[in-house]
Amino acid sequence: MRALRSGIAVLAIAVMAGCGGTDDEPADASTESTAAGSSGEQATEPADSGTAAVAGSTALPEAGQCSTLTSEELDESTAKVATESAAGECDSAHNAITVGVVGLPDDDAATLDALVNTGAALVPDDKQTWTTVVVPACQATFDEALSAASIDTATDTVASAHKATVVQGRAWLPTAEDWDAGARWVRCDLVNYGSALTDLSTLDYGTISENLAACLAADVEGSFVAACDDEITNAQVLARVTLDAAKTEQVQANYDAFAAEAEQICADTVTAGFPDVDKPGKASLPVAFAFDGTFDCYVERVASDPLVTS
Repeated sequence: MRALRSGIAVLAIAVMAGCGGTDDEPADASTESTAAGSSGEQATEPADSGTAAVAGSTALPEAGQCSTLTSEELDESTAKVATESAAGECDSAHNAITVGVVGLPDDDAATLDALVNTGAALVPDDKQTWTTVVVPACQATFDEALSAASIDTATDTVASAHKATVVQGRAWLPTAEDWDAGARWVRCDLVNYGSALTDLSTLDYGTISENLAACLAADVEGSFVAACDDEITNAQVLARVTLDAAKTEQVQANYDAFAAEAEQICADTVTAGFPDVDKPGKASLPVAFAFDGTFDCYVERVASDPLVTS
């Protein structure tokens, strides 16, 4: 089943006041995660990468900072590649938390120049760059942040799988202004796409609570995100699967042939992660041009069915 991932905008995004920090007073980079470069630039060295994130002449984002993203920034149909929402402490209302900042190899940085200055990954070339360079740069960071929700699928081509909620990973590049000032990094956020604000700094990512459950309205034509209490909702997303790079490339080359295999992967993933659920897992695949190796697994439900929680 093909999912209209941009339908996530159907959910009401609570846009509240930002959580600390202003454009005039950027947060200082953490001394624990930064090092001084030869030119005095701040750089964060991710544990799984040999390339440091470079701040240029601007402040480097920090893991542990929170922000309030706008509905436009969260609407996947706008395909924004950067956010101007201020980041700071997590003691005020927020819908995003930065879980890591990773570097860009020089070759990738050159490829991203046009994308950053365009500001949105809408045309095919920019979309391809986003799905093959930017999103994969954050995958290891997201996997670590969501490790408590991990599901062992015992499938060689699956790089990771975890229990799914309305909290999802979102990558950001520097703004065009910061890019021109020398910033070279990808900011990896976990974002609450739901209507209920939650303190993401203290959230137990290994559980699914009713207020964070992710639901769909699904039929033979496709699916789109809907609130779980909406009368049109007939499915709950239980797992999110990411294929390894080689399998992703193979699927992108022959996308239509992947549907049946995706169904089996989802059936196995739901069984492994939710052994008490007696419904088969089904695949919700994005449209071909938006496929970056990640897709959702859901089970059908009717309005009277209780939500699956864990």
